[in-house]
Amino acid sequence: MNENRKNLKPKPKRQKRVTLFTGPGCIWCVKAKNFFKKHKIKFNEIDVTKNKKAADDCKKHTGGGGIPVILIENRWIAGFNENLIKTVFGNPIKIGEKEIIGLVGESGSGKSTVARILSKKLGLPIYNISEVVRKEELYSEFDERRDAFIVDIEKLENFFEDKKDFIAEGLVAHYIPSDILVILRVNPEKISERLAERGYSEEKIKENEEAERFAVIATEAIENPKAKRILHIDTTNRTPEEIVELILKGLSGEEVFEEIDWLE
Repeated sequence: MNENRKNLKPKPKRQKRVTLFTGPGCIWCVKAKNFFKKHKIKFNEIDVTKNKKAADDCKKHTGGGGIPVILIENRWIAGFNENLIKTVFGNPIKIGEKEIIGLVGESGSGKSTVARILSKKLGLPIYNISEVVRKEELYSEFDERRDAFIVDIEKLENFFEDKKDFIAEGLVAHYIPSDILVILRVNPEKISERLAERGYSEEKIKENEEAERFAVIATEAIENPKAKRILHIDTTNRTPEEIVELILKGLSGEEVFEEIDWLE
């Protein structure tokens, strides 16, 4: 055998390019750096307070101005999301196959807006449950008084059974088995304001307001959990972007479960 051929070694596989955008006084930036060092992942660090172009690029690709921002090849990640980083890298730091996020809350809690921003940041598709139920006929009947379809939970579960890597948002998202369920809460008075602006009837507004006041959805979701973890967030005085940042912290492993009681 040719000695030159015998001694040839396969070229080591190139590591994905990683750029970490940070800033002074950022705890999550430090955690991100420690994570990469722990897993022996080389990265280029850029301080956005000293590089306006880098700061502008981060804002453009993530929709916000928070740090850290992580760029892996051409994939932008807002915040330190350990699970998502592992998913992007694959082996040797691979996590489970599924990344299913449920977003649930009363009408007016901001589900749809938060879902859109979160979808952009995580690169996950959105299933609007109301649209899916109507299109796929996942209902048992139509309630004319409430002007709504009565969801057939078994059909809903069957529809999502073989799907993975998505965001499901809607009033019954807590019935779908998920990795993370985010319960969005909002002061009932805010619900009244928001739904009035949307032209809801007084009866419909009162129904949603009372359901939120007595935590109907939250109680169902917490007492009969179908998610591995639950985040519980008061959205009343937060912007959609701030809510998403909080969700990202929850996805990275931080405990995000706020005490909320509108009856006090």
